[in-house]
Amino acid sequence: MLDIDKLWLLVLTANFLGLMYILNIILFRPLLKVFKEREDTIKGSLEAAKEMSTRREEGLGRMNKEIADARSKAKEAFEGLRNAGLETQKNFLSEAESSAAGMLQKAREELRSEGEKARKSLKADIEKFFEDFIENDWIGHTLVIEDEVRLSITGPCPRCVMTTLPQGDLPRDLGILRTAAKHNRANVGVYAAVLQGGTIRRGDPVRLD
Repeated sequence: MLDIDKLWLLVLTANFLGLMYILNIILFRPLLKVFKEREDTIKGSLEAAKEMSTRREEGLGRMNKEIADARSKAKEAFEGLRNAGLETQKNFLSEAESSAAGMLQKAREELRSEGEKARKSLKADIEKFFEDFIENDWIGHTLVIEDEVRLSITGPCPRCVMTTLPQGDLPRDLGILRTAAKHNRANVGVYAAVLQGGTIRRGDPVRLD
């Protein structure tokens, strides 16, 4: 037969009940309070979200109604304007379009003409100066800019078919490369190696050493 000390059991029971009371005060009640506050907060947020959703739906409804009314009024106004002066408007737009097209065509022709003149003038100047390529005499020397930047001129710069390609309204011109080949073995300009770098500014003096 199990022998149980009634007094000890009573003490254990009292300790257990006391512990539960203390835990209820310091742990369970605060937890329940936190849970209740969190529940209230969530409930409040849900109610606020629901209210905002309701307001949004109402606002969208009002906005859609205002848009519909505006479209209806605009349609009525457009119909009135169209019925009142559609033919006059068409004539005006047609004249404006014709005038704009004429001005645009004239501007294109002038640009093409000016571009061709500029290209011919540049070509003539190039042919004139092709007889004396001064940069050829720079090879083997050093180009000094503002006593800071120093460039070693290493050799001539040969040109390729890229110089003959069309540019905008200007057509392809094989004569450019032929002229360079005829007067300077297709070389225009020179290559340079940087001996000493620096900053170059407009107006800096340049000399050849």
